[in-house]
Amino acid sequence: MAATIESLTVALDRVWTQRRFEDQLYSETPFLDKLKKTDRYTVGETARVPLHTRRNGGFTSLPEGGGTLNEAGQQGYNKAEFKYKHFHQQVAVQGEAIDVTDGDAIVRAVDEEISGALTDMNRQLTRMLFMDGTGRICKCRTSSSNNVDLNTTEGAQALERGWLFIGQPVDVGSATEEALRVNGSKITALDETNVAFTVASGNVTNEATTDYVSQKDARAGETSYEMNGLKNIYNTTELGGLTSSSEPLWKATLNEESIPLTIGALLAAQQKIRQKRGKNPNFLLTGLKQQRKFYEQLQQQVNFSSDKGLTAGSDETATWNGMDIVADPDCWDAELYLGSYDHLFIVAVDKPYWQNKVTGGAQLAWIQGTDSYGGKLSYRMNLGANRRNDGYRFTALT
Repeated sequence: MAATIESLTVALDRVWTQRRFEDQLYSETPFLDKLKKTDRYTVGETARVPLHTRRNGGFTSLPEGGGTLNEAGQQGYNKAEFKYKHFHQQVAVQGEAIDVTDGDAIVRAVDEEISGALTDMNRQLTRMLFMDGTGRICKCRTSSSNNVDLNTTEGAQALERGWLFIGQPVDVGSATEEALRVNGSKITALDETNVAFTVASGNVTNEATTDYVSQKDARAGETSYEMNGLKNIYNTTELGGLTSSSEPLWKATLNEESIPLTIGALLAAQQKIRQKRGKNPNFLLTGLKQQRKFYEQLQQQVNFSSDKGLTAGSDETATWNGMDIVADPDCWDAELYLGSYDHLFIVAVDKPYWQNKVTGGAQLAWIQGTDSYGGKLSYRMNLGANRRNDGYRFTALT
């Protein structure tokens, strides 16, 4: 017997709860999965996060005969405001699958579509995690062909990580005009050898080093609709409406030297954090290249009593000061982060949800003019922080 939308709705409500949406969404990204998710600071379309910024200066040391006390002070507080970003993933199922398929088979088919959609949303959020919140994926280079020619470092890594893919709608333009060269055209082919891609709209011959590739509609000029990334959180620039000039503690430490990763460099970074926070960092996040470099540092210190039973290559088991090293394939090759999970979190209006939570009706509805049923998953969230000065970021590791 064919399934009906009503019976499918009941099955989807039972299987795909909001909790499962969230668990599935983060299951492929261990770092995001470990971050606290909270709606505690929600005020309308903004999360307002309180910050402790100043100490009370009213302490006084006096001689035995007494004297005048220093003026009473107060603890200093401020707030960072993080606007929610609104992410949506459409799901479509062929009409035949619902109209002529038995109930169990259609649930399996829809289950696969939803799992795939959540994976796609996960890939976008993971990409944003390692960006700077501007919505710009990578730079271009001066045109040398009819393709969209990319910066040979940034572009090569973007292609390698799957941040650009066939069928993806993209804009290409300057920092202030996001669609100056390409306006929402889909990628039709990738060229990793020449670090370029082609688009359905045709030849592109005028891109320059001042142009960037973005997901279609991810930004309007310099206004970004993507979430904050680690590049702008672990930085000294404005974040959450606050600058480091107005709040001197509202900045991380940047090491922009082009240096190799060494034990000494990590110890110096850890010392800097301990000086600021009084505690060691509790996460070390990097990419696969620096994970390998770290393992090579350790391997050089290993002494063997014999040549029997030797093993090597277990770079995923190496730790730093008792912490597992989170090596994410999406992290840029030259970057490494040390920080605290306590001060980094995801602010969200709610867990991911079907559109019918707001509109009512079924999760899947007929898409008029097609033989398909469609639905939409939504997630309104951002990446936020309530402290920055205990974070350390290497930006140019070799």
